[in-house]
Amino acid sequence: MMHQPSDRLQAMPGPAYLTPEWHAKHLTNLTASRAGGICNVSEYTTPYHIYAEMTGLVAPFEGNAATETGHIYEPAIIADYCRITGVQVDRPLPMFFHPTIPYLAATPDGQVVGKGTLVEAKWTLSPKRAAELGEEGSDRVPDDWMLQGQAQLDTMVATECDFAVLLYGRLKIYHVVRNDDLIDLYHYAAAELWQRIQDRRPPEPTWTHPKTPELIKALHGAVNDETVVLSEETAEVWARYRTLSGMAIGIKNRAEAEKAKVLHVMGNAGKGIFPDGQIELVRSVQNRKGYSVEPTNFITLREKKVKQ
Repeated sequence: MMHQPSDRLQAMPGPAYLTPEWHAKHLTNLTASRAGGICNVSEYTTPYHIYAEMTGLVAPFEGNAATETGHIYEPAIIADYCRITGVQVDRPLPMFFHPTIPYLAATPDGQVVGKGTLVEAKWTLSPKRAAELGEEGSDRVPDDWMLQGQAQLDTMVATECDFAVLLYGRLKIYHVVRNDDLIDLYHYAAAELWQRIQDRRPPEPTWTHPKTPELIKALHGAVNDETVVLSEETAEVWARYRTLSGMAIGIKNRAEAEKAKVLHVMGNAGKGIFPDGQIELVRSVQNRKGYSVEPTNFITLREKKVKQ
């Protein structure tokens, strides 16, 4: 359902795009780019990832080759959008803050001059993303993109957002209108996560998400001399990990999720002993020599029979 935003509400402009101040505010506000993760529909992040970044438990995401390519392509995508639609787009825009919810913010890629339509530039070579896109001109975009667009419309007090998508070298335009039902869901999820961040009360990790095991390893990257007594439930989780890890490669992610649960329970402890006292888990830091990649270290977790 779409309601016309109040003319009396206006987004509050903040720091200029990609300045040090912009990056600082990006770490202290729930931004529209995180909306999919906040609502747990992103393939890249989850509420627990966002919590860990914003509370300093892990280093913030600083981009990768894909995001760098996106920054390079963005001006060309916007220029092609202007050519096709015959409009002018104001860009780059600063970060804007929500007019009534101080912890929400957004930095749209652009805004149509004289009309107010937001423009979001995307590029992809992913067959999965291509399958999630509908007919050109429709509003069928991936769920995380949709939530990002709704979060931007909410913060900017706007009603329309065009997604200019460079797909396999051709620009396709999708048109999304404000949906207050989705915005209400976003508000609810954002408020819960924001309160958890303030209280330092982490959400439950999304164990089935493929990025969660990597996050758990980053959270517990140190090993101390402490030994923790593990529960029967954790013993069952480890048994599932052993079973899954010995099966087909197609369920490797499930096995890694079970292993991550055990690592999460152990924290930074070097050892964990199961209730029967027969088996202990031993964590250690392994050093990997650099060949074609930089030298690094990583955490191992192995099973060891306890001497009686």
